Amino acid sequence: MVNQNNNGITITDDDIKKAKDYKDAMDALKNSINGVNSKLPEFSEGLQALAQINR
Repeated sequence: MVNQNNNGITITDDDIKKAKDYKDAMDALKNSINGVNSKLPEFSEGLQALAQINR
């Protein structure tokens, strides 16, 4: 099926699928980054503790 908006741009079902796949990939990346960011304070504390031990 082909959709056409008021600007004359044609959008195919394949375009819609690609956009959805891209959005899903970006959501997965965002969740990954949020997971890493949530661990940064613990990682920082671990590095500080390691630095104290090595003094």
